[in-house]
Amino acid sequence: MWACDRCLVNETLCEKFGTRIVDLSRAFDGSGARVQRVLKRAMAGEPIITGGMGGSISKGHGCKCDPWHIQMFQWWNQTFPHPGNWHSDGAVGARGSDYFKYCHHEHLDPNVDIIFLETSVNDLMSDINFDNFEALLRALLSYPKSPAVVILQTVKLNSPIRYGSEHQFGLAGYYDVPVINIRNWLFPAFFQNTSSVENWFLPDDLLHPNAEGHLVMAELIQLYLYQQMCYINNSRPHVPPSHKAIITQEDAFDVESIPPLRMGQRFSPDFKPEEDLRPVCSSVDSTKSPLQPLMSETKNWELWEQPGTKGEKKFWRATEIGAQITFEVDLQVGYVDAYFLKSPKNKLGAVECWLDDEKDPKKRDRLDGFWSRPESIGQFQKFAFGRKDSLLPTGKHKIHCEIVDKTSSKEKEVKDRTTFQFIGIFTV
Repeated sequence: MWACDRCLVNETLCEKFGTRIVDLSRAFDGSGARVQRVLKRAMAGEPIITGGMGGSISKGHGCKCDPWHIQMFQWWNQTFPHPGNWHSDGAVGARGSDYFKYCHHEHLDPNVDIIFLETSVNDLMSDINFDNFEALLRALLSYPKSPAVVILQTVKLNSPIRYGSEHQFGLAGYYDVPVINIRNWLFPAFFQNTSSVENWFLPDDLLHPNAEGHLVMAELIQLYLYQQMCYINNSRPHVPPSHKAIITQEDAFDVESIPPLRMGQRFSPDFKPEEDLRPVCSSVDSTKSPLQPLMSETKNWELWEQPGTKGEKKFWRATEIGAQITFEVDLQVGYVDAYFLKSPKNKLGAVECWLDDEKDPKKRDRLDGFWSRPESIGQFQKFAFGRKDSLLPTGKHKIHCEIVDKTSSKEKEVKDRTTFQFIGIFTV
């Protein structure tokens, strides 16, 4: 019964963490079906492509170490050595699921076999981000090899305790994706001894873990994988359901298939699945479809690298009122989203945008780079241009934006907020 206990599957790691931490780290185990499928291939000697996706934590910001998902690949390569093993690094700083739902394919190899995903601290708790993360999950699970996905939920202290983890729990259960959670066991330690915060985070940083934190995150995922390997090696028996009143056929438990309905849709006996949209991502982070304005109609904007980020944070940036930028788009369905930096810092202000040659001020959209939240992170806003459903005419268009001297901020220094930083334009 205890052969595949969560903790005892690896004595060294079990002794390091103890049973309580290991139990609390398992926010959702799931069936393990997808993970076991990939592990069986690795155990049979096949090469495996691992992938990591997340924000600045996954980039290893400030830790001077290999980020947690790189350490996961190192463990994988040691455990299942093969010259064909390799890792697809899809981490991009200051990005959450609102970005990755559009641009995942720009950063991950499409033939990845297993993906380690970390977006919780960059996802604000909202219905929109619920839909964003669900769209991202569906996209990743639809890759050619139907990869396994393992979610890592980290921890931060620069915002309320609740954040993107909350909506991820329900989605993980619906899509049968395991979740390894750090907050569940780390906060009790913080409450008991507030100085222990220093043991997890970088100095003067309440978001990014130190080198030990990255190691711990990787090792807790490894414990989960050791347990799944134990189930495989010990031939965990498959017991079909006998309760025929509800489950009338065993294949109702095909947990690897992607549910035909999203969680925001209503079930009915004659339900019809909606096709998942295939967006186009034009981003400063993309090598395939880089964000490039129409320079002949762009004035006083530059492709700017944020100092101290080693080129990892780039923006199309302007710093003066009246600076104009134009993007060309080709709409297949009719939706356009702008992705831009929001922050209380850097004197971020607002732009007003309009479509083609539209002159009506009521059909202009305002994008505001300032907010009072402590985070500095990319956020998206859908262009509506006066349309209630945000559905624009299909075909080719120009979107023009100009820095204006008004923002939603009521602070005294609002007059100095004349900077704006675009990250991407996403179209469907």
